[in-house]
Amino acid sequence: MRVLIEGWRGISHSYAMVNCYQILELLERDGLELYHRDLPFPNAKWNNITNNPGLPAPLQTLIESLPPPDQSRYDCAYSISWPYKTPTPEAAKVLTFMTAEYGLKEIDFVGQTPNISALCAGENRIITPSSWSKMKLIEFGFPEEKVTVISHGVNSTLYFPAGADERQSLRQQINATPEHFVFLNLGAMSRNKGIDVLIPAFIEIRRRYPQARLVMKDDKGLYGMGAADAIHQTLTAKGLTLTDEIRSSITLISATLTLPQMRLLYGSVDAYVSPYRAEGFNLPVVEAIACGTPVIVSDGGATDDFCDPQTARFIRTTRIDNAKCDIPRIGYHLEPDYDSLVQQMEGALTASPANYEVFEKGRHRLIEKLSWAACAQKLAECF
Repeated sequence: MRVLIEGWRGISHSYAMVNCYQILELLERDGLELYHRDLPFPNAKWNNITNNPGLPAPLQTLIESLPPPDQSRYDCAYSISWPYKTPTPEAAKVLTFMTAEYGLKEIDFVGQTPNISALCAGENRIITPSSWSKMKLIEFGFPEEKVTVISHGVNSTLYFPAGADERQSLRQQINATPEHFVFLNLGAMSRNKGIDVLIPAFIEIRRRYPQARLVMKDDKGLYGMGAADAIHQTLTAKGLTLTDEIRSSITLISATLTLPQMRLLYGSVDAYVSPYRAEGFNLPVVEAIACGTPVIVSDGGATDDFCDPQTARFIRTTRIDNAKCDIPRIGYHLEPDYDSLVQQMEGALTASPANYEVFEKGRHRLIEKLSWAACAQKLAECF
């Protein structure tokens, strides 16, 4: 089967990373003849130097080994980029990868013209990674029978728990001693991530527990807004100030990290916290769990597909109509409850070490269920 992949490679954006992980697994499958067309980035500043994904060189070489299109017909095309494009006429059928957080709107499509009938014509389908995202696509007008959920995965040879020496070394670099309890949050510092709820919650936790620490790793190189900006905006909006003591408890990272460095970052902390309002999937949550780190996540969202009480603590949320918050998208989002977040952070900090055995069972079950190999298998079936 001849398959043309149209998408992004070579940067740390989630779509490009997903594409790379999927390519590596698809290359292992017999019967697929893969080609790749690199589509333009929507931001002219994005590039494979300052936004490098940090994949090990041998894997990057494999990903780049796919030949370009040869102007022939293809059995299937798979499009994975943004904004979403009209299906290519070069293929008998086209699968289009889409995610939705708050929901979709016209700007999400090339020319700001969503052509649902073309995207779903014949055997064409939409691929999305979570039940939440599928719901948002249906709200926008995509037929339910044309939307297939294929979960993202995690590569357990790239993401696995840090050894004791590795953990100790990295904790020294983030100014954490063995007595400290370190929370981690990473990604875009946009409103849907709930940073404006996390910062006040951490301030409260730090007042109660002097050993609490927070590490924030942003994607400033991609999105322009860093963790320092998000903290400043939150403090200003809520009329809060940071004492020198609390300020010294927060470590900010804006540098681009390789995947081995990301593994160590995940593995050096004690809990990953994500009080999100809306996510298409939330890949860092899976990666954190694979690296041996329990998570704290919003209840009712995309992470419900793969988190359970063995691996996660859940933040109580309330459904809020997008229209009430001037969000120009159909449907609702989740509002994480501040008191519940504080409670779950406190619960993680004071939990018995015996709970880790329960977590380990859940971690092993998750990495067996959510592998990129399983993702590629389902994707190949759709091809």
